Amino acid sequence: MKYETERLLCVTTGAVAHVQFKGTDVAEYGEAVKVGPELRHIVSEFEFQVMLIDCAALTFLTSTILEAFISVHLRCRRMGREVRIANTNGLIRDMFRVTRLDRMMPVYDTLEGALNITDSGVTFEM
Repeated sequence: MKYETERLLCVTTGAVAHVQFKGTDVAEYGEAVKVGPELRHIVSEFEFQVMLIDCAALTFLTSTILEAFISVHLRCRRMGREVRIANTNGLIRDMFRVTRLDRMMPVYDTLEGALNITDSGVTFEM
């Protein structure tokens, strides 16, 4: 299944919902406030086990985007799902570490790293 907005592209394949940002313009407040509702829509409308949020197109995170990630993480956790953050640059990784959000949501440098987790004995493929 595919879901697309001006800011996000989500493709669900099997157990994974791969969410990609289309550009860095989500750093502007007017665009950033729309990301949370769009991510929550994906959680409520699609079946998946892991939401993989791909940050490759982002150069930094705003507090509004972080709030959207936290909100979606909490909603997913209540549903027995997981959120993973991937394709992070050094600044985004540092933001997750400093805020300790990396303890809530695992953060990976690459998509491959996020998909090949075998903690639970499950390897996801896209």
